Amino acid sequence: MIGADAMVKCLEEEGVKALFGYPGVAICPFFNSVLDSEIEAVLVRTEQNAGHAASGYARVSDDVGVCVATSGPGATNLITGIATAFADSIPLVCITGQVNSELLGSDVFQEADITGAVESFVKYSYLVRDVNDIPRIFKEAFHIARTGRKGPVLIDVPIDIQNAPITKFKYPEDICLRTYKPTVKGHIVQIKKVIKELVRAKRPIICAGGGVLLSGAQKELREFSETYRIPVVSTMMGIGAMPTEHPMYYGMVGNNGKLYANRAINEADLLIVVGARVADRAMSQPDLIFENKIMVHIDVDPAEIGKNVGPSIPLVGDIKHIFNDINKQSFECDFSDWIKSLDEYLNTMIVKRNPDKNFVDPAQFLT
Repeated sequence: MIGADAMVKCLEEEGVKALFGYPGVAICPFFNSVLDSEIEAVLVRTEQNAGHAASGYARVSDDVGVCVATSGPGATNLITGIATAFADSIPLVCITGQVNSELLGSDVFQEADITGAVESFVKYSYLVRDVNDIPRIFKEAFHIARTGRKGPVLIDVPIDIQNAPITKFKYPEDICLRTYKPTVKGHIVQIKKVIKELVRAKRPIICAGGGVLLSGAQKELREFSETYRIPVVSTMMGIGAMPTEHPMYYGMVGNNGKLYANRAINEADLLIVVGARVADRAMSQPDLIFENKIMVHIDVDPAEIGKNVGPSIPLVGDIKHIFNDINKQSFECDFSDWIKSLDEYLNTMIVKRNPDKNFVDPAQFLT
């Protein structure tokens, strides 16, 4: 078994069914090994397409996407796809070929410092120096990509490492990274503060972002909203966190959102932001919006909390776990007057189409 075979074996151990890539000299040993595997290698027109295709695959499969490229321009062409996945918190493992280890730093043909180039767009990056490190590195890469705030991880493998014999292949069953311990459980003191504000509030609203979907917390969010009759809006990335026809869902907020959803955000006295950025696409003037309200910000990534607006109550942890803990608590609240107001906004501000009978209305045709 050589390094390239070990790389494919690692992907099989992680349950990878498909990868997206574009061959080149520095990654040929890997693609040759893929031919003997049941993993489907989807060839794309350019490496950038490989990054985007793997990102799309990860979104629909709810698992890690894999993209592959050769060294130099092949690797750098991946960067836009990697940066997009990083911005949207999509789990990817990006495998790139590299020139011979002994030639690194000598500016040989198609050499590029891809680990340095993607430093701002990945959760972590590896340059494989020893063929026997391949099982450990792949195990760590998949673990990092799919835990905490999900995102891309890059593995750069020189061609001589791919061709080197591996003495003993053993894929790790468990992984323990001392410097990487994502917070999962929300702090109970902070959870009780959220409940206290809910009992006190008159006009609460939940703003759900893509983090709800990435956590798989749609059921928990819906249960929480239905139990306490708390309305929900979403960012663009959060579409699907609540069924669009659900009576407690009031549409998408932001520059391209619904008028009644934006009005609901403005008039709320308690805003619970869940797995969403407080950024310009969702809220054009966040400082003004949060001026006279309590804000709770729930996110698995502590770096997102307070980035643009300091929350009244920060709550770090996995959204699914946090909602499960909140739903276990017992408290009473009544927001029926607030719900009536929101229903009036929706009925009076909704844009109704008046199609011309002589033409086909695209929206009606598609539905």
